[in-house]
Amino acid sequence: VASVGLVRPKKGVFTDAVEWVLVVTTPEEVQLCALAFESAASVEGLGTPDRNGGSRSLRLIPTRFSIPTDSVPMLSVCGTDDGRIFLGGHDGCLYEMAYDNPAMMGSSNLGGRHRGAIAGIDDEDSDYLGSQAQLYYGSAEGMTGLLLSGTKRVLSSVVFGPMADSEPRRPRKCRKVNHTSTGVSGFISSFVPGVILNWFSSSVKAGPIVSMSMDAERSTLYALTSMGHIHAFDLSSSVPSAPANSSSVVPAPAPPRLACTVDAPASARRYLDYVARGKTYPPGTSQSSSIANISFPGGGIGAQNGVGGMNGARAILKIADAELQQQQRVDQSRRKVSGMKAGASEVAGMLHPISISVVRRAESKSLSLMAITGGGLRYYLTTLPLSTSSIRGGPANLKPGRRFTLCHVRAPPPYSATQNGDITIESGSGGGAFGMMNGSANPSAAASTAISPGIHPSQRAGTRIVAEQGFAGHGATLLALDASRSDPNAPLTGDAIVAMVPDYSQPRSALPSNGIKRAGITEVVSLPMVESSTSGDNPAILPGGRIWDIAATSPYDSNASDPDTCLARLFFHSATPTNTELSVGLVPAYFPPPKNRRIEGSQQARGAQSSLEVASASSNSQAANAFTASAFATIYRLLLGQQPPRQLQGAPVSVAAASIEKEPSYKISKRIGCAGTGFTVHPDSRRLGSSRSYSTSPYRRPPSGNQRTNTRPAVAAKSSRLSLWLLSPQVAPLSQVVSQHLAVNTASPSKLLALNSGGMHCFDNKSILDSLSAVLMKSTSSNMGKDQNIRSFFESYGFSDGCAMCLSLAVLSGSDSLRRRATQAALSFAHVPSMVLPSADNPSAGIVGFNGGALASGHAFRPSHLYNGLVALVSRLLRPIWYKAAVVVTEGQTLYRRRQYGGGKRVLPARVELLLDDETLETIRQPLATLQAMLKDVFAPAVESVPGAKKKQSRASADGDAMDVDSNGLSHNNGDQHLITRAMQYQARALPHRQMAGRPVSVEKDLEAKARMTEERNLHSLYRLVSRTSQLLTLMSQLHRAQANPALPEIEWGLLHGLTYCQLATERSGQDRIETLLTNLVSAGEETLGGHFDATGISSSAVEADNLSAFLSKSCYLYFSAGSRLTYQGFRAANSALAYNAGTPQRVALANRASAYFRAAARHWYNPSSVTGRLLRIDVDANRGSSAAEKEYEKTAKRALDHGSPFARAVAFLMDLHCVGAAVDICMICASNFGGVRPRYGDETANEIELIGDNDGYADGVLSWERGLYHRPLNEPSVSAPQPGTPGNTSVVSGIEVTNADALRTCHSVLFCHLTELLNAAHQFVDAPALAEEMVSVCSSSSDVRFLRNLYEHLLTSGHVEFLLRIESPTLENWIAHEKKDTFLLAQYYTLHNLDWLSGQVMWKRATTVEEKVPLAERIDCLTRACNAYQSAQTKATTASSVGSLIGAMAQTGTPQVRRPSVEEINRLKSQVNEQLDIASLQSRLLDAILASDSLVNDVDASKLDALKTSLIPVSDMYNDYAGPLALYDMCLLILRTCHENDTDSIVKLWKSILCDYTIPCRVRDPSAQTFLAELKRGSMLEEEDIVLDGSAGPAHANLPLFEDGGWLPKLKDRVLGLGKDLYGQGADYTFPLDLIVRTLEGLRRVYAPSESSSFTGSMQASWPVQLLIDVGAPYPVILEVYDSLIHRESNGVNDTDAWLRNMANVVGVLRIWVGRTNRTLAGSGQIQFANGGIGNKEQEDASAQLFRAVSSGGLLHQIDSYKASLEACVSGNADEIASLASSLMDCENVIRRSFL
Repeated sequence: VASVGLVRPKKGVFTDAVEWVLVVTTPEEVQLCALAFESAASVEGLGTPDRNGGSRSLRLIPTRFSIPTDSVPMLSVCGTDDGRIFLGGHDGCLYEMAYDNPAMMGSSNLGGRHRGAIAGIDDEDSDYLGSQAQLYYGSAEGMTGLLLSGTKRVLSSVVFGPMADSEPRRPRKCRKVNHTSTGVSGFISSFVPGVILNWFSSSVKAGPIVSMSMDAERSTLYALTSMGHIHAFDLSSSVPSAPANSSSVVPAPAPPRLACTVDAPASARRYLDYVARGKTYPPGTSQSSSIANISFPGGGIGAQNGVGGMNGARAILKIADAELQQQQRVDQSRRKVSGMKAGASEVAGMLHPISISVVRRAESKSLSLMAITGGGLRYYLTTLPLSTSSIRGGPANLKPGRRFTLCHVRAPPPYSATQNGDITIESGSGGGAFGMMNGSANPSAAASTAISPGIHPSQRAGTRIVAEQGFAGHGATLLALDASRSDPNAPLTGDAIVAMVPDYSQPRSALPSNGIKRAGITEVVSLPMVESSTSGDNPAILPGGRIWDIAATSPYDSNASDPDTCLARLFFHSATPTNTELSVGLVPAYFPPPKNRRIEGSQQARGAQSSLEVASASSNSQAANAFTASAFATIYRLLLGQQPPRQLQGAPVSVAAASIEKEPSYKISKRIGCAGTGFTVHPDSRRLGSSRSYSTSPYRRPPSGNQRTNTRPAVAAKSSRLSLWLLSPQVAPLSQVVSQHLAVNTASPSKLLALNSGGMHCFDNKSILDSLSAVLMKSTSSNMGKDQNIRSFFESYGFSDGCAMCLSLAVLSGSDSLRRRATQAALSFAHVPSMVLPSADNPSAGIVGFNGGALASGHAFRPSHLYNGLVALVSRLLRPIWYKAAVVVTEGQTLYRRRQYGGGKRVLPARVELLLDDETLETIRQPLATLQAMLKDVFAPAVESVPGAKKKQSRASADGDAMDVDSNGLSHNNGDQHLITRAMQYQARALPHRQMAGRPVSVEKDLEAKARMTEERNLHSLYRLVSRTSQLLTLMSQLHRAQANPALPEIEWGLLHGLTYCQLATERSGQDRIETLLTNLVSAGEETLGGHFDATGISSSAVEADNLSAFLSKSCYLYFSAGSRLTYQGFRAANSALAYNAGTPQRVALANRASAYFRAAARHWYNPSSVTGRLLRIDVDANRGSSAAEKEYEKTAKRALDHGSPFARAVAFLMDLHCVGAAVDICMICASNFGGVRPRYGDETANEIELIGDNDGYADGVLSWERGLYHRPLNEPSVSAPQPGTPGNTSVVSGIEVTNADALRTCHSVLFCHLTELLNAAHQFVDAPALAEEMVSVCSSSSDVRFLRNLYEHLLTSGHVEFLLRIESPTLENWIAHEKKDTFLLAQYYTLHNLDWLSGQVMWKRATTVEEKVPLAERIDCLTRACNAYQSAQTKATTASSVGSLIGAMAQTGTPQVRRPSVEEINRLKSQVNEQLDIASLQSRLLDAILASDSLVNDVDASKLDALKTSLIPVSDMYNDYAGPLALYDMCLLILRTCHENDTDSIVKLWKSILCDYTIPCRVRDPSAQTFLAELKRGSMLEEEDIVLDGSAGPAHANLPLFEDGGWLPKLKDRVLGLGKDLYGQGADYTFPLDLIVRTLEGLRRVYAPSESSSFTGSMQASWPVQLLIDVGAPYPVILEVYDSLIHRESNGVNDTDAWLRNMANVVGVLRIWVGRTNRTLAGSGQIQFANGGIGNKEQEDASAQLFRAVSSGGLLHQIDSYKASLEACVSGNADEIASLASSLMDCENVIRRSFL
C-alpha cells in the first residue's frame, strides 16, 4: 500500500448509508472501497452509539471502481466535499480519480448479479449502490479529446480507428485524469510506461507530491512535494456546462488550475536572512515566481520574536547550511558509487516542510496555510492577495493569487534530547497547555511567563531532533519528534509528541520592565505523554514506533444536519456587518398573490371560506351535519320566512357541487439556513452591494390611455432580494476563548489522533472551560472565592473572561453541582462597579452603560467584571443568529400550461426558508432560557423592578411599566423604596438631613451609589434582551408548528422576510411586524372558521386557535399583546352572535360582549401597519376603471379590509351586528392611539381585567413591569403626514414606513365608509335611517375636534348635507363660518335651526362685503336670500330656547348679530336689504347692457368695469359714471325711479331721447313728418341729429333710414313697453309721463300713417298707442283721462276736426276695450279680441273693479254723456264717422248700465 485516503463519496453513486469511501493506492492500481454504516442493534458487540441512543457498525465494501497507476505510484490522496478524489503522483503530477454511477450505464432492466457486477459491488452489497441519473464528463470524445485526455484508448483509437456511432458505448466506470500534463505528454503517457517518463518529466524537478490538503472554504487544493515546493490549485473556476435538458451530459466539475507555486525552503531562507540581519522591513518581490513575497505583519520585532531573535535566525540558517553541505557530500558519494543522479534527502531538513495544514477562515482572515518543517519550524503562508485584509471580501477575494506570501516563521520550542532519546522542554514553558491536553488542572502554571521560541543549544551543537510528522488545527499544534535519527546507534523506540497551544493568559500579564515589546504568537508547550505515561523510561515517547500521520476530529464535522454542527456553522459564519450594511433598514415585506382554484368534492384547504365545506366531507358525521344544516335552513326560509342563522346559511344544496379551495401561499422548504447548504442565493443577490436600500421594484406602472388589464392591487411580483452578507455571512476569525462554549455539551469532544504501527492514539483537546470545570469540581472550599486555584485561574485569564467562562458553565453545563459552583465563583470574583476618572494610560476609564452618565464632571462608569462577563456570554450565545435573517421568502415560480391543454398559468406557493430547524433552535434557546432564569434568581433586585423608576401608583400608570428606564428614579423626593440596595436607601434618606445640617456630603459614596444604580440598570436591560430573544425563538418554533397545522390559518411569512433576529428583538418596527402577524393569525382563524355549522358546537379549528392563543399568551407575552388576545376573543363572540337571528336575546348579549372585547382591544392597537392592513400599499392601477370613481376614504377602507386589518374587520363585524355605537367607539379609541382624543368609558383597566381573566392572561411569574411592555407607543404619535392624494402617498411604500398619520386616516376612513353606506341606504332598508341617525349622533358627540372636522368634511363632500346641517353643535357652526367660510352653508344651518334672522345677517354681510371681490350675481343672490330670510323671520315665531342655545357660540364665532332683533328691527333691515337689492338689480342690468355692446365695453375703463362686476356701486356713481356718459337712457330712468327722484326736466329729456333714439336721424317724404320730428328732438340729447326730406337728401344722407318704411316702430313699441312695465306702478309713476308719451306716440302714428289714422274710426279698433298703454299696465281711467285731455286740446274740433275725431275715436276705443275686458258682451259686435290673445282672470277682475269704481263714483257715465253731446254738436266732420262713434258710446253705456246699475 502506497497511500490511503478517507474521502466523501459522490452524490448519486452510493446510497445514504455510505458516508465515506476509502481510497487505497498500490504501485499498480488505485482501489475504491465503500464504508457503509448499518444498524448494529441486532449484532452483539458491534457498533458505536449514535446521537439517538442506537449503535451503528462500519462495514468495508470493496468495489470495482479502480484505475491503474501506469507505473506512477500515487503517494497522497485528498478528497473534496462533493466527492472528487485527487491523487498526488510520484511524477509530481496531480491526478483525479473520476468515477461515475454505473447503475445507469447498462441496461435499465439489469438486476441481481448483473447489477452488482456493473456496480463493482458484490450481490449482497448491491443495496448500497445509488440509482441516480448517470454522470458523464463532457460530450462524445473525438480524436483531439482522446489525445488530451491521456487515456489508454488513444493507442487503440489510432491503430483501429475510433468507435462508430452505431457501436454500443462502453460504460466507463472509472478513469484517471492528469490535470498537470500537456496534450503531448498525455498522448505519450498513454503507451509509454511511467517509469520511463519520470526521467523526462519536468514535474519531477519539484519532486513527488507527498501530501495534499483541501481548503474547502476557499476552494483551493494545496500539494506538498518532497523537494519542499507547495502548489496551490484553484478549484473555483467555472467551465461551460451542457444544456439543462440534456439527458446524457451533466456539467463537468472545474478542473484544477495551478494558481501559484512556492519554493518553501528558499523563501524561508530569504525571510530568515532579513531577520538575522536585523531588518525591520521585509524584502521586495523576487524575480522568481517560486519565491514567496515576504511580509512582517507584526513588524520587525514580531519577526524576530518568532525565531528567537536575530541569533535564533542565524542559528537556524547555520543548521540549514550544515544540512545542505551534508547533503552535497552524500550526493557526491552516491555518484561515485553508482553514477546515478542524487534524489531527495531521506531525512527532512530544517527548512523543508514535512506537512501542510489549512488555516481555516475561522482562525485567520489573512492566512490560508501553515507548513511544518523537519526542524519544527512553522511557515505561515497565504495565497490571498495582500489587499485581502478584511473579512468583508466576497468569494472572488478568496481565490488564490499568483504568488504565495510568507507572513511569519515560528521557530520550534526549545526542546532537547536526552541520551536515551527522550525529549525534554526548557523549564518554564510547560504547564498550561500540559494540563489542558490531558484534562488535568494546573492553572498556576498557566500564569507563568512563556519563553521565546528558538533552537536549543544542544541542536546547534549537532544533536538533531527531526520532526517526523506535524499537524496544526483546532487550536493546537502537534509535532512528532524523533531524536534517534541523528544517532545511528540509538534504538528505534518511537516518536515523542510535543503539543503547542495559544496561551490566552499571557497577553494580560504585565510588560517586562526592560521596555522590550512583545510581539508575535504567545504559546504554551507541553509533552502530553509525560503526564499520561506510567513508565519511567522515555516518558515522552509514544509507543508503537514511528508516527505515520496526525489528524483531528471535531464534533462539528460528523453530520451536516447535527444541531451542534449547525450551531458551530452559524457561530463562525457571523462576521459583524458594517455600519453601512446595518443602516439599510428593514427589508420590505412580501405578500404573495392570492390563489384560488376550483375543486370537486375535496376537503377544504386551510382557512378556506366556503359554504360547501360540509358537502365535500367524506365522513358520515360530516354528512349528517350537512343534512341537518340543510334541513334547518329550509325550515327557516320556507316555513318561518326568515333568514337562517349564519351557522346554517352555508348549508349545501348539492353534495356533488364544486367548491373553491384556497391554495397555500407559502410552503416551508426543507432547506434551512443553518445547514451546510445555507440559504438559497439568488443570482440577483450576488450583484447587490452591501449599502443598497430595499425597494419593491417589481411594481409596474399603470397603463396609459384606454388600456385595461385585470390587475389586482397591492402585491409585489417578487420578494426583495437580500444581500450576500445577509444570506451568506462571511467567516469571523474567533479565538478559542470566544468559541469554546460550543463544546460544553457535545457528546464527542474534539480529539487529536496519532497513527502508528501500534494503533490509533487519541488525545483529548480540552478547552479552557474543561480545565475550569475540573478546578471547580476539585475545589473543597465552601467559598469559591477563597480557593487559590480558582483565584489563580481568574488572575491568569482576567476577571471578566473568568466570569464569562463561569457563567458559561452555569448556563450550559448539565451538572447541577457544577452550575452552582460556577455561579458562586462568578459572584465571588465579580468585583463592584465604580465611577472613575480617565487617566493618561486609560483615557476611556471604563464603559458608559445604559443611562450611565457621569455623576460628577469627568467621571465615567466602569462596570463590574460580572457584568462584563454577562455581556460577553450573551453576545456569544446570540452571535450565531443575531445578524442573520430569520426567514427568507422567495416568490413561487409560474407554471404555464400548454395551449393544447387549455392554456393558462399557475403560480406555485412562495418558498419559505427558515434559518433554524427545531433542534438547532432549541439548542440555542435552552441556554438563553437558563440564563434568563439565573438572572431572575440571582439578580432579583435589578430584574423584578425597573431600577430607579418611579413608584407605580396604579396599573394604568405609564411610569410603573415604562419601556424605558426612568431617569428620574434617583430623585430623592420620589421615594427610596425602589433603590437597589439598602445602603443606597440609607444614603438617600440621610443625604437631605446632611445637606440641611450643613455637614459635608461624601462624594465617594455618591459615586458608589451612582455606579451601583447604573450597574443594576444595565443588568435590567440585559435581562430584557435575553428574555425577548428567548421568547422570540419560542415564537419562531411555534409558528413553524402552526404552519404545519391544517386547522390554523396560514402564517404570513412574508412579513418576516429578510428580518434579522436583531431587528425582530430590538427594533420597534420588527415588533410591529410580529404583532401584525400574530394578530392576523389568531383573528383570521376565528373569522374564517367561526361560521360553519357543527353539531358538536365546537370545531377543531376553534380548539386549535384557543390553544394557540393561550400558548402565545403564556410563553410569548412580550410579542403577543393583550390587544391580540382581546381581538381574538372579540371575533369569537362576534361570530357566535351572527349565528343567531337579529333581535334574539342571545345575539344581543353576544354582540354586547363582542363590543366590549373590541373596545378593550382597540386601546392596544398601536401598530400602524396592523391597523392599515399589513403594510400601506397603494393600488397599482388606482387611476383606471372603477378605481377612479372610488373616493379616497373608500379605497383606504377597502384596502384595510382586504389586507387583513383586524381593526377594519372588527368594525365590519359590529356593523353587521348593528352595533353602530360600538363601531364608532372602537374607531375613535383606535384613532386616539395615533393622535386622536380618546373617549373614556369608566375604569378601562378594570374592565380589561374582567375581560381577559385571571392574571390578565399572563403566565405565572410574569413580572409586573413586563405586563403590556412593548405594546404601547414609545413617544407621542405624530400626525404630520401628507394628505390623501399628495405625491407622498402615491408611491409604493418600502419596508414598514406606515406612519401614525396613515393609521389615523385609516381609522377615520373605515368609519366614514360604513357611515356613507348607511346614509346611502337610508331609503332602501327600514333600519337604515335609525342606524344612520344613531351613528351620526355618536360621531358628533366626540370631543376630538380634528375628527369632527373630518366628519363634517366627509358629510359635505359625500352629498349628505342635510345630515350635516341637522347636527346642532357650536363646533360645526365654527367650522362652517371660519374654516369652510361657506356663507350659503352657514345660512342653511341657521335656517334649519329656526334662526332665519341670523341667516339674513350672514347673507347680507356676504352681499355687501368689500374685503373680497364677489361676483355681482352672487351678491344679488345673497341679497335675495337675505330678503327671504328676513321675511321668514318676520312671519315665523322663533322660540327663546332655540335662540338661547346658540348665543354663546355666536359670540365666539363672531357672527354679525348676537342679539335677536325685534320685529320692528327686522322690518327695517328687510327694507334696507330690499333697497340694496333694487340697486344691485339695476347694476346687473347696467352691466348686461354694457357687455352686450362691444363699443360700450371699449368706452368703459377696465377698473370701472371690474368694479361693476365684483362690487356694489353707489347709485349716484351708476348714474354719473356709467348710465349718463354711455347714453343708457333707460338705466337713467330706472335709477331715478329707484331713488324716487322727481326731476321733470330730466325725465322729459330722457323720454324724448328714448323716443328719438329709434326715429332719427332719418329721411322723410312728408314735410309734416319732418316738422313733427324736428319738434320732438328739440330738448332731447339728439338735437344734433339730421332729419332731411327724401327729395332733397344729398349723398351724405343717402344712407339714412326712411321714416315711412316703419322699421323703427316695432323697436319703439318694445322699448316703451319694457320701460313702462319697469317704471309705471312702482311708486314712481312720474318717471313714466303718460301725457308726454301719449302725445308723442299719437303724433308719430299720425305722421307715419295718415291713412291708417283716417280709417280708424271705421274699424272701431283701439290704436297701437292705446294698446301699448294697456299692456304697460296703466289703469283705464288714467288712459281715458289722458286722451280726454287731448280732446280738449283740439279746441273742441273747431281748428282741426280730423284730429278731434281721432282722439274721440281713441276714447271710444278705450271704453270698448275696458268694457270688453270685463267679459261683457257689446251689442252687435261680440266679444272684443285683443292682441294678447285672450282675457285672463286677473285682467278681467282688475278691469271690472276699475269699471265698478268709475261707475260708482258717477263720473264715467257723466263723461260718456259729455262725449255724446260733443259728437252731436260736431257738424264739420264726417257724419258717418260721428254716428259710428256715437253708436259705440251708446253700446258701452248700455253694457255699463246693464252690468253695474
